[in-house]
Amino acid sequence: MIINMQYYRKKHIESILYLLVILASVMGLSSCKQLVLEDRSDCPAFLFFDITNAADYDISEYAHIAAYKYPDGDLLAGDTTTVRAVQDDEFYLQVKRSDSVRGYGVLRFIGAHNQGSQWIVDPGEEFPPIWRFDYKTTAASESYYIDVEAVKDHSVIDVRFLDADMYEGSGGEFPYYIVIRSNTYGIDGMDGSPVKGPFLFEPVEYACGRFRFTVPRQFDRSLHMEIWGRDGFPEEGNLVADLALWYILRDTNDFSWQAKNLADAEIEISLAENKYIITVAEWAGETHSSYEN
Repeated sequence: MIINMQYYRKKHIESILYLLVILASVMGLSSCKQLVLEDRSDCPAFLFFDITNAADYDISEYAHIAAYKYPDGDLLAGDTTTVRAVQDDEFYLQVKRSDSVRGYGVLRFIGAHNQGSQWIVDPGEEFPPIWRFDYKTTAASESYYIDVEAVKDHSVIDVRFLDADMYEGSGGEFPYYIVIRSNTYGIDGMDGSPVKGPFLFEPVEYACGRFRFTVPRQFDRSLHMEIWGRDGFPEEGNLVADLALWYILRDTNDFSWQAKNLADAEIEISLAENKYIITVAEWAGETHSSYEN
């Protein structure tokens, strides 16, 4: 009998390799099982926010987003968390895991600072055109996607003095400036409610007799626009007029301080004729009503 040792050696090697493959497979399954059962409660969760109207209205490149454990109120992410958009309309936030999360986000907030969830400005500072959203979700596992709609909690007011025409052509300086006063100096990011505090701002004249400023949703009816003379005309430091702006805007068609998205407005003023004309525009930019007094 002739024994082919090479044949049996080959078979022996194949058997050993087969056993090694089986062993590796078993170890792999065991490792996978261990991975699945691993406690990941200390791992972070990621919240992705798709802000549905951000791309259309150029809301912001950055957002401040806060997350709280609900209902305890414990912070799940730092209260100074500023995140950058991963796309034109999407932001994400890393948080501690929790079964129930409540929070808010603000956009275009540069110029304001926060005290908890309240976003305020100091006297003399301009209020920024803040957009805001709030949300509720869970963060019990790795990632969650949240569709939110940003809300416009501010109104941009453009003021045009019709009397400025006589100065614009001659190159002379417009002899008036305006001051805005109010008892509202911010908003609460969680629900958009006005924050009571002293607001005082002198808008910069961006063209002859043209001024623009932003005000938040108002706490009360104290919003006023004062018109002052300067450089000795009519007299430096002389209060020429004081307009109760809250009432003027309220009495205009299609403007409401309770609207979900506050409208913008243009105010045309003739000091010579002692009258003003209000034009209200939707937040999308479409002019749709006027009021003259």
